[in-house]
Amino acid sequence: MDNNNFTILNNRQPTYTHHNGTRSHLDLSIVCHTFATKGDWDVLPDTLGSDHSPIVTYINIQITEEIDDTKKFILYKADWESFKINSRKLLTAI
Repeated sequence: MDNNNFTILNNRQPTYTHHNGTRSHLDLSIVCHTFATKGDWDVLPDTLGSDHSPIVTYINIQITEEIDDTKKFILYKADWESFKINSRKLLTAI
């Protein structure tokens, strides 16, 4: 984890209930170190009948959508013969 700059998110709440009622801290979330300060981790109270409590990992970042509105040309559909003829006419007229 250290070699790849990962961080563990866990707020020290137990997430697993043993058959005898004792609890353990088995679950965690692993995130990139750049998200560690923006992350939050929570254990939900309703186990939905499981011996594991559900966990939720939040990453509090603003997502911005980049829109590429540049025009693109479909070059394989071009009429190259017409282009050559018109180019020659324009260049020789100068």
